[in-house]
Amino acid sequence: MDFFRVTMIGTLECKIRKVLAKRYKFFFAVALLSGCIFNFGVTHFGAKFGYKLDPDGYGKLGQGIYYFQKFSFYPDSTPTVNRGPIYPLFVALCLLLSFGWYPYSVQLAQIILFSITCVLIVKISERIWNQKVAILSGAVYVLNPFIVWYTARIWVETLSIFLFTAMVFLMIKFYSTNSLKNAILLGIVIGIASLCKETFLPFVVIIPVIFLQIANRIFKKYAIVIFVAAVFTVLPWTIRNYTLTQKFIPVHLLAGFNIQMGDGFANNYFSSPLSYRQLWLKSQPKIYSIIDSIPKNINPTKREAIIDSVLLTRSLKTYYKKPAFLLKKMTLNSIMFWTLGETPIKSLAIIIFNVPILLLFLKTFFKILLHNPKDIKCIIEIIVLFYFFFHLPIFAFARLSAVLIPIMIPFAVAALFPQEHLPSPETTPAVARNETL
Repeated sequence: MDFFRVTMIGTLECKIRKVLAKRYKFFFAVALLSGCIFNFGVTHFGAKFGYKLDPDGYGKLGQGIYYFQKFSFYPDSTPTVNRGPIYPLFVALCLLLSFGWYPYSVQLAQIILFSITCVLIVKISERIWNQKVAILSGAVYVLNPFIVWYTARIWVETLSIFLFTAMVFLMIKFYSTNSLKNAILLGIVIGIASLCKETFLPFVVIIPVIFLQIANRIFKKYAIVIFVAAVFTVLPWTIRNYTLTQKFIPVHLLAGFNIQMGDGFANNYFSSPLSYRQLWLKSQPKIYSIIDSIPKNINPTKREAIIDSVLLTRSLKTYYKKPAFLLKKMTLNSIMFWTLGETPIKSLAIIIFNVPILLLFLKTFFKILLHNPKDIKCIIEIIVLFYFFFHLPIFAFARLSAVLIPIMIPFAVAALFPQEHLPSPETTPAVARNETL
């Protein structure tokens, strides 16, 4: 009996070691399978639950690039400045490689991105924590329906999640090696992420400034490289926007629209605190009445800039006259960012899956902040919080927090293992370890 038990335990340990040796392939395959199953279900049965494939028009922009070689909402060929270029280019590339197989080529590519992100989460967890945290983090990531949900939609989130995760991964590599190559790569990824969603744009300055605070000459020199690489990645698109509108638009417009919509959500929040759909329906009439008042007999692209300016000016005047309203809006946005889904049922599901991750993440954050504020773990957590704070004066709902959840998962998992809060070689700056450059 003892011999049988020992043999079984030995066999099990051997199998576990084999799985761990191939853990990246394993998690990639599991994530790929999860994405395929979910996409099949959403594509075939989602219409019964109000599923909309492309509510933001990114698919139309991708088709505009593919069919017209113009950044326009297909079938219209008029250029737009209301969106960033990276996700529409991603859609257009999928169409090009699949000979126009839409939307399935985009969904398949997003499943692959979802799977690559899973591998990055495991690698990040191993670098800043350990293998135990990494394995559990990979499992939580794959099983979280809030993340895989976006792979079936023509939405920017899956690509944004990948870019944010890649940005954090490169931050860790730069922190631990200080190489010029990693500084340039990090800057380029920050720039690409900014061209995907303008919410990333402040990181062009913030991340270099954070590394400037680490007191050694190498970090300071390469922090400037990160900034320059990011700026030159974004700059061509900024020039394109200026050529079209004669206005300084770093990536895209819609800030005015989103701020106005955020004002509407704050005004109507308590009537529908768990329904994005209802808050949207209650807030949009006022905004579209303002938009309709703008003359239509002008250049459509310049009209987009005028609309955004008018909407933004109205909100700023409101905040000047009623600063308490801005405080109220930011407070409510801090709740909606983590809890507000399309319907009450979806909101409750989001709360069940993501609020525990948030609370455990904060628990880890305060422990690390007190221990070593210049540790790469603390720097990553500060980046997460910055991204959250960017949304508070503008517009917030749970879909926007999806970008952060994967990176927050390892920190949440680590909170379950207090003994794991110890510095590892990967979280020590390279110069402190006398590494060669």
